[in-house]
Amino acid sequence: VIEENNGVYSVDVNLQTKEGYKFTGHYDGAIKIPNIPGEHFSTLTGDHEVDFTGASTFGTFWGSKYGESTSYFQMSFEGPFEQNPDTYLMDGKGEIVYFELVTDASTAEDGIPAGTYTVGSDKDNPKVNELIPGYQNELGQGVMYGTYYIGAYENGYPSICAGAMTGELTVEREGANYIFDFSFYDDLGNRWYGHWEGEFI
Repeated sequence: VIEENNGVYSVDVNLQTKEGYKFTGHYDGAIKIPNIPGEHFSTLTGDHEVDFTGASTFGTFWGSKYGESTSYFQMSFEGPFEQNPDTYLMDGKGEIVYFELVTDASTAEDGIPAGTYTVGSDKDNPKVNELIPGYQNELGQGVMYGTYYIGAYENGYPSICAGAMTGELTVEREGANYIFDFSFYDDLGNRWYGHWEGEFI
């Protein structure tokens, strides 16, 4: 039984398993429901420059997921988190940037071609030289996909986050060494941007 009054919920639980075991409970208070359809999910309150100090990197090549003559890359940059090691769900401060983009590279060994990648408008049908825009799981679980930023977790959900709705990433490279410069805007008009250079694991 769920009752609500001005954002405060009263929840009474009285359930029974197939084997006949009962469990009951009661809760009074607010309930956070992430990713309500039609609402903004960015929690940035202003522009933000990403700090890549101490960040680990990881890149994955997924081949021609979005059609022939294309290749799909995922890259993650994850900084050190300040969190309790006994916490099961990731909580605490840290910075993560995740890129998903489509190129015309033939193989993983070719790497990410140098050039400018623009945030696309269709997450399901990105084109060559486009980044997949940031979005959340449609089931409201707070899980993020595409190109996005996370600055902290709370109770297992991103509490500081922003998707890339518009903007671009410039990639320069010399052999295995890459230079990334990016500037994106979230769904509230906040700019998040940064610079990174190095090699992917």
